[in-house]
Amino acid sequence: MTLRVLVWAPAGADGVLIKPTGPPPVQPWRVLCYVEPLAAMGIELRGLPLVVDEPALYSDGLDAVKAAADWADAILFRPIETDWACRQCDFRTPWEALARNHAARTGHEPSPEDMLLRRFWNDLGPRRAQVGVIFDTDHWIEPDAMWWVPAPMRDQVAGWRHPITTADLVTVSTPRLARHCERFNPNVRVIRNSIDVAQYVPTEPRRKGRARLVWYAAGGVTDRLSDWTGPARAAAREHHDRLRSVFVGANPNRPEDGATLRSASWDEVRPAVDFRVWPRALANSWPDIGISPLRPSPYNACRGENHWLEFAALGCPAVVEGWRGSGPNPYDAIRPGVDGLLARGRQEWSDQIGRLTRSPQLRADIGGAARERVIREYDPRVRAAEMADAYRWAAEHAGINRRGE
Repeated sequence: MTLRVLVWAPAGADGVLIKPTGPPPVQPWRVLCYVEPLAAMGIELRGLPLVVDEPALYSDGLDAVKAAADWADAILFRPIETDWACRQCDFRTPWEALARNHAARTGHEPSPEDMLLRRFWNDLGPRRAQVGVIFDTDHWIEPDAMWWVPAPMRDQVAGWRHPITTADLVTVSTPRLARHCERFNPNVRVIRNSIDVAQYVPTEPRRKGRARLVWYAAGGVTDRLSDWTGPARAAAREHHDRLRSVFVGANPNRPEDGATLRSASWDEVRPAVDFRVWPRALANSWPDIGISPLRPSPYNACRGENHWLEFAALGCPAVVEGWRGSGPNPYDAIRPGVDGLLARGRQEWSDQIGRLTRSPQLRADIGGAARERVIREYDPRVRAAEMADAYRWAAEHAGINRRGE
């Protein structure tokens, strides 16, 4: 018997596209990659029949959502932004740009609220005990520690606690996130992200010249430059005569980002692209050495190993941040010296980058081991079995958790 799972995820930030009776939201790490493997296991994923930033959502959209919920055996939610409401007046809009214009014009503080999700959650009524509810996230969701997030955004993040607390099952991408969510819900599972290496194939010829050191920020650079301006940048400069530094992911709508990156010692700057062609864009950067420097912060501490996964898919060795402190960290899945290298502080960053720069054989050994491991352990067909078990468990235990309602 087919298990039917309705997927509700954000439009925009995660590259999610939801169409009437169409395929599920496109979230490469957590949703899209599982559609075909899950279908082979008797699980159908379907996206909600709406796009969250359409005005129609605020009139008859909820009726359509409820009709879709009647079809499902389980519902998968991901963090979702739905509306911006002003604290000082009655201004409200589903569009962030208009909210920011209102703030600039009036000095008020409109904030994104998860009104639709909470309302739908409550309005499920008797159906709530008949359908399994799963909340899935790979984002840090602790507003009190999100010092880097503007104050208005914290209301939205705090709103995510409601579905976390009341879901039958919470699935997260890292042990660190699990440790956080277990404070609000006893049913938490870690299901790490997955990656399809077949998507990472270059379509452009490799350029001749020095070995290529690559770092990326797929969604744009503005919020990530601080991770680079530290030990990793200084270390890369020390090996500049043998390395060409390449940044992938500059925001094409912000020309000043390119200038900022070049002033930060990048030899080549490539733009961010649509998520559907992102794997090819990264492959076309032809990395010989990948890096992932991370400035210590609560948000970064909860990141997954996505940078390592994508470089591994290309057979490229990665040097990543060696995290301080005890407990889970973004790169605790890596086997240092086998399928990746860790660095902490300028000297270690310089040493590790230098080792890879000097030895093509070491690059081939570590990159090859990483790729083999990713194929073996992170392929969507492997990870889909974990997702399938989670969906089935939630459907079988519908209504088990009613805390916080």
